[in-house]
Formats: sequence, C-alpha cells, structure tokens
Amino acid sequence: MPFPFFRKKKEAEVPPITREQFLQLVPLRNPALKWKRYRSGEVYIILEGPRRPARRGIASKLFPVASSPRTKRIILDKIGSFVWELCDGNNTIDDIITKLSEAHKLTRREAEIPLRAYLQTLAKRGFIGVLPKEALAKYQAEAKSKEDMEGKAELEEAEEEGKARGLEDKGSETNGQGYES
Repeated sequence: MPFPFFRKKKEAEVPPITREQFLQLVPLRNPALKWKRYRSGEVYIILEGPRRPARRGIASKLFPVASSPRTKRIILDKIGSFVWELCDGNNTIDDIITKLSEAHKLTRREAEIPLRAYLQTLAKRGFIGVLPKEALAKYQAEAKSKEDMEGKAELEEAEEEGKARGLEDKGSETNGQGYES
C-alpha cells in the first residue's frame, strides 16, 4: 500500500429490499419528460438534448444551417406502453403485476420477473422514479402546494398588471345573451 490515496473510494452500499417491500413501491414517471401515444397505442418518449453546434468552415459559409435542437424518440412496444401508462403514481408494483398478468394472460411469476428488469432499466435511464407510498404522498402534497403557490402568484401578478393599466374588475352585467349591456 505505497499510495493509499489512489485507491477507489467505496460507494455507499444500498441495503437490498425484500420482495414484499419491492411490491409495495410506487413507480412514477419523470414529470420533466414529454411523451405521447401513437394511434396504434404505442407510447413514445421524447428526449430533448442540447442543440447541435453550427457547422464550421467553408461549407458553413456556402450552406448556412441554423443549429437545431437534438430530439430523440424512444418508442415503447405494446407491453412497455401498457406498463408506462400504469406508472402514474397511483399503482404499486404489485398492482401493475396483477393488471399485466390479467391483460396478457400471464402467471404472476411470468409477469413479475421481466417487469422488475424493465422498471430497473427505466429507472437507470431516469424515465421513472420508484418511491414508497409514504414518500409519494409527501411528494404529491409538496407538488400540490407548489402548484397552488405558483397559481396564486400568477393571479396576483395579473391583478397588479390590470390595476397598473387602469383596468379594474367592476363586475360586468350581461343582458342574458352573454353580451355586456
């Protein structure tokens, strides 16, 4: 051990969870991701990356092209789309296994093992997060209060802007047909 400072630091080990704990976790889609559904029912996730740099050199002088954003679509298959839509924060993994096995006529074991691998892949890529029910309730309460605060702030800003322009809410009277009298 001549150079102890060159040793790799040990990463904090995460204790393994039991199967029962795993089944009670709630998968939640990343709210920062955009996703849509094709008419065929398949889901695609839209990933937006940094803009491509503009071309350099003589070619850029002759053929100017504006830099464009990088977007990538990840298309999920039929079963992947089914699972993706169930990762809405309302279903536990146990619920998803039950719905998956009923919809595709699988045994619980046949549905559970591939689902575990699929959810791990989605989590590694940052597409979903997996939370215990208690943490999810806290997260949803914080998100709700944040939305309420933002909504109130926007309303106050709009009212202040209206007052600055000399517009006040005087309560308009209508003549029964939706027109002001």
